Amino acid sequence: MSEVKLSGVSKAFGSTTALADVDLTVSSGELTAVLGPSGCGKTTLLRIVAGFVRADRGRVEIDGRAVVDENVHVAPERRGVAIVPQEGALFPHLDVAGNISYGLPRGGSTRTRVDEMLELVGLGGLGKRRPDQLSGGQQQRVALARALAPSPRVVVLDEPFSALDAGLRAQVRDEVSQVLRGIDATAIIVTHDQEEALSMADSVAVMEQGRLVMHGSPSEVYYRPVDLEVARFVGDLVELPGTKTGLEVDTILGRLPIHGSSLPADGPVVAVVRPEQIRVDGRVERGAKGAHVDDVSFFGHDALARLTVYSGDAPLRVLARTVAPLQRGDDVAIRVIGPALVYPA
Repeated sequence: MSEVKLSGVSKAFGSTTALADVDLTVSSGELTAVLGPSGCGKTTLLRIVAGFVRADRGRVEIDGRAVVDENVHVAPERRGVAIVPQEGALFPHLDVAGNISYGLPRGGSTRTRVDEMLELVGLGGLGKRRPDQLSGGQQQRVALARALAPSPRVVVLDEPFSALDAGLRAQVRDEVSQVLRGIDATAIIVTHDQEEALSMADSVAVMEQGRLVMHGSPSEVYYRPVDLEVARFVGDLVELPGTKTGLEVDTILGRLPIHGSSLPADGPVVAVVRPEQIRVDGRVERGAKGAHVDDVSFFGHDALARLTVYSGDAPLRVLARTVAPLQRGDDVAIRVIGPALVYPA
Protein backbone atom coordinates (compact mmCIF):
# COMPACT_ATOMS: atom_id res chain seq x y z
CA MET A 1 0.00 0.00 0.00
CA SER A 2 1.04 3.63 -0.46
CA GLU A 3 1.28 7.00 1.23
CA VAL A 4 -1.22 9.67 0.18
CA LYS A 5 -0.18 13.32 0.46
CA LEU A 6 -2.32 16.39 -0.24
CA SER A 7 -0.66 19.81 -0.37
CA GLY A 8 -2.61 23.06 -0.67
CA VAL A 9 -5.62 21.38 -2.29
CA SER A 10 -8.48 23.79 -3.04
CA LYS A 11 -11.79 23.42 -4.84
CA ALA A 12 -14.75 25.73 -5.41
CA PHE A 13 -18.11 25.10 -7.03
CA GLY A 14 -19.17 28.48 -8.33
CA SER A 15 -19.07 30.89 -5.41
CA THR A 16 -19.02 28.06 -2.85
CA THR A 17 -15.63 27.03 -1.47
CA ALA A 18 -15.58 23.28 -0.90
CA LEU A 19 -11.89 22.95 0.05
CA ALA A 20 -9.42 25.66 1.05
CA ASP A 21 -5.67 24.88 1.09
CA VAL A 22 -5.97 21.40 2.59
CA ASP A 23 -2.72 19.70 3.65
CA LEU A 24 -3.07 16.07 4.72
CA THR A 25 -0.75 13.06 4.80
CA VAL A 26 -2.04 9.51 5.16
CA SER A 27 0.87 7.19 5.89
CA SER A 28 1.23 3.85 4.15
CA GLY A 29 -0.86 1.20 5.89
CA GLU A 30 -2.81 3.79 7.91
CA LEU A 31 -6.57 4.15 8.20
CA THR A 32 -7.50 7.85 8.37
CA ALA A 33 -11.03 9.07 9.03
CA VAL A 34 -12.03 12.42 7.54
CA LEU A 35 -14.65 13.70 9.97
CA GLY A 36 -16.96 16.64 9.67
CA PRO A 37 -20.57 17.79 9.33
CA SER A 38 -22.47 17.69 6.06
CA GLY A 39 -21.20 20.27 3.58
CA CYS A 40 -17.72 20.65 5.12
CA GLY A 41 -15.91 19.33 2.00
CA LYS A 42 -14.93 15.84 3.12
CA THR A 43 -16.56 14.00 0.19
CA THR A 44 -15.03 16.48 -2.27
CA LEU A 45 -11.62 15.68 -0.78
CA LEU A 46 -12.21 11.96 -1.25
CA ARG A 47 -13.36 12.40 -4.83
CA ILE A 48 -10.28 14.48 -5.65
CA VAL A 49 -8.04 11.70 -4.31
CA ALA A 50 -9.97 9.13 -6.37
CA GLY A 51 -9.84 11.33 -9.49
CA PHE A 52 -13.55 11.95 -9.99
CA VAL A 53 -13.25 15.70 -9.27
CA ARG A 54 -10.51 18.03 -10.50
CA ALA A 55 -8.87 20.26 -7.91
CA ASP A 56 -8.59 23.97 -8.72
CA ARG A 57 -5.20 24.19 -7.03
CA GLY A 58 -2.81 22.01 -5.09
CA ARG A 59 -0.99 18.72 -5.41
CA VAL A 60 -1.91 15.11 -4.61
CA GLU A 61 0.74 12.41 -4.47
CA ILE A 62 0.26 8.66 -4.16
CA ASP A 63 3.42 6.81 -3.19
CA GLY A 64 5.46 9.84 -4.18
CA ARG A 65 3.95 10.14 -7.66
CA ALA A 66 1.90 13.24 -8.49
CA VAL A 67 -1.62 12.36 -9.64
CA VAL A 68 -2.81 15.97 -9.26
CA ASP A 69 -0.68 19.04 -9.92
CA GLU A 70 -0.82 22.29 -11.84
CA ASN A 71 -0.77 20.51 -15.22
CA VAL A 72 -1.44 16.95 -14.07
CA HIS A 73 -4.68 15.03 -13.63
CA VAL A 74 -4.14 11.29 -13.79
CA ALA A 75 -7.29 9.40 -14.82
CA PRO A 76 -9.09 7.57 -11.99
CA GLU A 77 -8.43 4.12 -13.47
CA ARG A 78 -4.67 4.80 -13.52
CA ARG A 79 -4.34 5.90 -9.89
CA GLY A 80 -4.66 2.55 -8.16
CA VAL A 81 -7.41 3.94 -5.94
CA ALA A 82 -10.49 1.84 -5.18
CA ILE A 83 -13.70 3.33 -3.83
CA VAL A 84 -16.34 1.78 -1.58
CA PRO A 85 -19.46 3.93 -2.04
CA GLN A 86 -22.49 4.39 0.18
CA GLU A 87 -24.91 1.45 0.19
CA GLY A 88 -22.49 -0.80 -1.70
CA ALA A 89 -23.84 0.05 -5.20
CA LEU A 90 -23.73 -3.60 -6.30
CA PHE A 91 -24.92 -4.67 -9.75
CA PRO A 92 -28.30 -6.32 -9.13
CA HIS A 93 -28.13 -8.47 -12.30
CA LEU A 94 -24.81 -10.06 -11.28
CA ASP A 95 -24.23 -12.60 -8.53
CA VAL A 96 -21.70 -11.98 -5.77
CA ALA A 97 -18.84 -13.52 -7.72
CA GLY A 98 -19.74 -11.46 -10.77
CA ASN A 99 -19.76 -8.26 -8.74
CA ILE A 100 -16.35 -8.98 -7.26
CA SER A 101 -14.78 -9.99 -10.58
CA TYR A 102 -16.15 -6.92 -12.38
CA GLY A 103 -13.15 -4.98 -13.61
CA LEU A 104 -10.69 -7.83 -13.18
CA PRO A 105 -8.89 -9.12 -16.28
CA ARG A 106 -10.45 -12.26 -17.65
CA GLY A 107 -8.43 -15.41 -17.18
CA GLY A 108 -7.94 -18.52 -15.15
CA SER A 109 -6.80 -16.62 -12.08
CA THR A 110 -10.00 -14.57 -11.76
CA ARG A 111 -11.99 -17.29 -10.03
CA THR A 112 -9.16 -17.88 -7.59
CA ARG A 113 -8.98 -14.17 -6.81
CA VAL A 114 -12.74 -14.00 -6.25
CA ASP A 115 -12.57 -16.94 -3.85
CA GLU A 116 -9.69 -15.26 -1.99
CA MET A 117 -11.74 -12.07 -1.61
CA LEU A 118 -14.82 -13.96 -0.41
CA GLU A 119 -12.75 -15.67 2.27
CA LEU A 120 -11.10 -12.38 3.21
CA VAL A 121 -14.43 -10.68 3.93
CA GLY A 122 -15.99 -13.73 5.58
CA LEU A 123 -18.39 -14.68 2.76
CA GLY A 124 -16.82 -17.91 1.55
CA GLY A 125 -19.29 -20.09 -0.39
CA LEU A 126 -21.72 -17.25 -1.17
CA GLY A 127 -20.41 -16.44 -4.65
CA LYS A 128 -23.61 -17.61 -6.41
CA ARG A 129 -25.96 -15.49 -4.32
CA ARG A 130 -27.65 -12.41 -5.74
CA PRO A 131 -27.28 -9.07 -3.93
CA ASP A 132 -30.95 -9.10 -2.93
CA GLN A 133 -30.34 -12.41 -1.13
CA LEU A 134 -27.80 -10.78 1.20
CA SER A 135 -28.19 -8.69 4.30
CA GLY A 136 -27.13 -5.04 4.25
CA GLY A 137 -23.92 -5.88 6.08
CA GLN A 138 -23.08 -8.69 3.66
CA GLN A 139 -23.67 -6.37 0.69
CA GLN A 140 -21.24 -3.87 2.14
CA ARG A 141 -18.61 -6.58 2.56
CA VAL A 142 -19.10 -7.60 -1.07
CA ALA A 143 -18.52 -3.98 -2.08
CA LEU A 144 -15.30 -4.00 -0.05
CA ALA A 145 -14.21 -7.27 -1.69
CA ARG A 146 -14.88 -5.78 -5.14
CA ALA A 147 -12.77 -2.74 -4.27
CA LEU A 148 -9.88 -4.86 -2.96
CA ALA A 149 -9.89 -7.47 -5.75
CA PRO A 150 -7.62 -5.48 -8.16
CA SER A 151 -5.04 -4.96 -5.35
CA PRO A 152 -5.37 -1.16 -5.22
CA ARG A 153 -2.72 1.04 -3.65
CA VAL A 154 -5.34 3.06 -1.74
CA VAL A 155 -8.91 2.36 -0.63
CA VAL A 156 -11.37 5.23 -0.06
CA LEU A 157 -14.70 4.67 1.66
CA ASP A 158 -17.52 7.23 1.35
CA GLU A 159 -19.89 7.03 4.35
CA PRO A 160 -19.92 3.23 3.83
CA PHE A 161 -22.14 2.37 6.80
CA SER A 162 -24.70 5.17 6.66
CA ALA A 163 -27.46 2.95 5.22
CA LEU A 164 -27.16 0.32 7.97
CA ASP A 165 -29.16 0.30 11.18
CA ALA A 166 -27.32 1.18 14.39
CA GLY A 167 -26.72 -2.37 15.64
CA LEU A 168 -25.52 -3.70 12.29
CA ARG A 169 -23.41 -0.60 11.64
CA ALA A 170 -21.16 -1.27 14.64
CA GLN A 171 -20.69 -4.91 13.65
CA VAL A 172 -19.92 -4.22 9.99
CA ARG A 173 -17.50 -1.38 10.65
CA ASP A 174 -15.56 -3.66 13.02
CA GLU A 175 -15.44 -6.36 10.35
CA VAL A 176 -14.36 -3.91 7.64
CA SER A 177 -11.71 -2.41 9.92
CA GLN A 178 -10.29 -5.88 10.62
CA VAL A 179 -10.13 -6.68 6.90
CA LEU A 180 -8.33 -3.43 6.06
CA ARG A 181 -5.85 -3.85 8.89
CA GLY A 182 -5.34 -7.51 7.98
CA ILE A 183 -3.97 -6.54 4.55
CA ASP A 184 -2.15 -3.42 5.82
CA ALA A 185 -4.30 -1.21 3.59
CA THR A 186 -3.87 2.52 3.18
CA ALA A 187 -7.44 3.72 3.58
CA ILE A 188 -9.40 6.97 3.88
CA ILE A 189 -12.91 6.83 5.26
CA VAL A 190 -15.25 9.80 5.07
CA THR A 191 -17.81 10.02 7.87
CA HIS A 192 -19.88 12.43 9.95
CA ASP A 193 -20.16 9.84 12.75
CA GLN A 194 -17.80 10.71 15.61
CA GLU A 195 -17.96 7.26 17.21
CA GLU A 196 -17.19 5.64 13.87
CA ALA A 197 -14.15 7.84 13.28
CA LEU A 198 -12.74 7.51 16.79
CA SER A 199 -13.21 3.74 17.01
CA MET A 200 -11.97 2.75 13.54
CA ALA A 201 -9.16 5.08 12.59
CA ASP A 202 -5.45 5.36 13.31
CA SER A 203 -5.79 9.10 12.79
CA VAL A 204 -8.69 11.53 12.47
CA ALA A 205 -8.75 14.60 10.21
CA VAL A 206 -11.44 17.07 11.32
CA MET A 207 -12.86 19.45 8.72
CA GLU A 208 -14.87 22.64 9.16
CA GLN A 209 -16.20 24.68 6.22
CA GLY A 210 -13.69 23.35 3.72
CA ARG A 211 -10.65 23.62 6.00
CA LEU A 212 -8.70 20.93 7.78
CA VAL A 213 -8.64 22.22 11.36
CA MET A 214 -7.07 19.26 13.18
CA HIS A 215 -5.33 15.99 12.34
CA GLY A 216 -4.21 13.66 15.09
CA SER A 217 -4.78 10.36 16.84
CA PRO A 218 -8.32 9.61 18.03
CA SER A 219 -7.29 10.27 21.63
CA GLU A 220 -5.68 13.61 20.73
CA VAL A 221 -8.76 14.76 18.84
CA TYR A 222 -11.07 13.73 21.67
CA TYR A 223 -9.07 14.81 24.71
CA ARG A 224 -7.14 17.80 23.29
CA PRO A 225 -9.22 19.41 20.54
CA VAL A 226 -7.65 22.53 19.06
CA ASP A 227 -10.70 24.72 19.55
CA LEU A 228 -14.16 24.73 21.07
CA GLU A 229 -15.89 23.87 17.78
CA VAL A 230 -13.80 20.71 17.37
CA ALA A 231 -14.45 19.82 21.01
CA ARG A 232 -18.20 20.17 20.47
CA PHE A 233 -18.16 18.08 17.31
CA VAL A 234 -16.21 15.05 18.53
CA GLY A 235 -18.37 14.18 21.52
CA ASP A 236 -20.69 15.30 24.29
CA LEU A 237 -19.43 18.24 26.32
CA VAL A 238 -19.99 19.97 29.60
CA GLU A 239 -19.23 23.68 29.07
CA LEU A 240 -18.59 25.68 32.22
CA PRO A 241 -18.17 29.45 32.40
CA GLY A 242 -15.04 30.04 34.42
CA THR A 243 -12.17 32.28 35.41
CA LYS A 244 -8.65 31.10 34.62
CA THR A 245 -5.84 31.80 37.05
CA GLY A 246 -2.53 30.19 36.19
CA LEU A 247 -3.09 26.46 35.64
CA GLU A 248 -6.48 26.36 37.35
CA VAL A 249 -9.98 27.53 36.51
CA ASP A 250 -12.78 28.44 38.92
CA THR A 251 -16.19 27.09 37.84
CA ILE A 252 -19.58 26.30 39.28
CA LEU A 253 -18.25 22.75 39.82
CA GLY A 254 -15.26 23.97 41.79
CA ARG A 255 -11.65 24.86 41.06
CA LEU A 256 -10.32 22.55 38.37
CA PRO A 257 -6.79 21.90 37.08
CA ILE A 258 -6.35 22.58 33.37
CA HIS A 259 -4.13 21.18 30.66
CA GLY A 260 -3.24 22.14 27.14
CA SER A 261 -0.21 23.38 25.22
CA SER A 262 -1.73 26.71 24.13
CA LEU A 263 -3.74 28.35 26.90
CA PRO A 264 -5.69 31.62 26.84
CA ALA A 265 -4.70 34.49 29.12
CA ASP A 266 -5.95 34.62 32.69
CA GLY A 267 -9.50 35.85 32.99
CA PRO A 268 -12.93 34.72 31.70
CA VAL A 269 -12.84 31.44 29.77
CA VAL A 270 -15.00 28.50 28.78
CA ALA A 271 -13.91 25.37 30.63
CA VAL A 272 -14.71 22.01 29.05
CA VAL A 273 -14.97 18.55 30.56
CA ARG A 274 -16.41 15.33 29.14
CA PRO A 275 -19.51 13.69 30.68
CA GLU A 276 -17.45 10.72 31.87
CA GLN A 277 -15.47 13.14 34.07
CA ILE A 278 -18.62 14.07 36.04
CA ARG A 279 -18.81 11.57 38.90
CA VAL A 280 -22.01 11.07 40.83
CA ASP A 281 -20.95 10.49 44.42
CA GLY A 282 -24.34 9.43 45.72
CA ARG A 283 -27.80 10.55 46.64
CA VAL A 284 -28.32 13.43 49.03
CA GLU A 285 -31.46 14.76 50.62
CA ARG A 286 -33.58 17.03 48.44
CA GLY A 287 -32.52 20.66 48.66
CA ALA A 288 -28.93 19.88 49.63
CA LYS A 289 -26.12 21.44 47.59
CA GLY A 290 -25.51 19.33 44.55
CA ALA A 291 -27.40 18.56 41.36
CA HIS A 292 -30.94 17.55 40.43
CA VAL A 293 -31.49 14.63 38.05
CA ASP A 294 -33.72 15.82 35.21
CA ASP A 295 -33.58 12.71 33.05
CA VAL A 296 -31.63 9.46 32.58
CA SER A 297 -30.95 7.55 29.36
CA PHE A 298 -30.00 3.94 30.22
CA PHE A 299 -27.70 2.04 27.85
CA GLY A 300 -27.02 -1.12 29.83
CA HIS A 301 -23.28 -0.68 30.32
CA ASP A 302 -23.81 2.85 31.62
CA ALA A 303 -26.29 5.72 31.62
CA LEU A 304 -26.27 9.34 30.51
CA ALA A 305 -27.77 11.58 33.17
CA ARG A 306 -28.96 15.12 32.49
CA LEU A 307 -28.46 17.17 35.63
CA THR A 308 -29.11 20.71 36.78
CA VAL A 309 -26.58 22.29 39.11
CA TYR A 310 -27.98 25.22 41.11
CA SER A 311 -25.81 28.19 41.96
CA GLY A 312 -27.51 31.46 42.80
CA ASP A 313 -29.78 32.60 39.99
CA ALA A 314 -27.91 30.74 37.23
CA PRO A 315 -28.74 27.03 37.07
CA LEU A 316 -26.40 25.04 34.80
CA ARG A 317 -27.31 21.93 32.79
CA VAL A 318 -24.62 19.22 32.69
CA LEU A 319 -24.29 15.67 31.38
CA ALA A 320 -22.79 12.81 33.35
CA ARG A 321 -21.99 9.25 32.28
CA THR A 322 -22.57 7.02 35.26
CA VAL A 323 -23.27 3.48 36.40
CA ALA A 324 -25.10 4.70 39.51
CA PRO A 325 -28.79 3.63 39.64
CA LEU A 326 -30.22 7.13 39.24
CA GLN A 327 -33.87 8.06 38.86
CA ARG A 328 -35.49 11.19 37.50
CA GLY A 329 -36.08 13.57 40.40
CA ASP A 330 -33.12 12.41 42.53
CA ASP A 331 -30.84 14.97 44.17
CA VAL A 332 -27.20 13.94 44.01
CA ALA A 333 -23.72 15.16 44.87
CA ILE A 334 -21.31 15.42 41.94
CA ARG A 335 -17.61 16.14 41.38
CA VAL A 336 -15.21 16.45 38.45
CA ILE A 337 -12.41 13.93 37.91
CA GLY A 338 -9.31 15.04 36.00
CA PRO A 339 -8.33 18.31 34.31
CA ALA A 340 -10.44 20.61 32.17
CA LEU A 341 -9.67 22.19 28.83
CA VAL A 342 -10.09 25.95 28.55
CA TYR A 343 -10.89 28.14 25.57
CA PRO A 344 -11.37 31.92 25.20
CA ALA A 345 -14.77 33.06 26.42
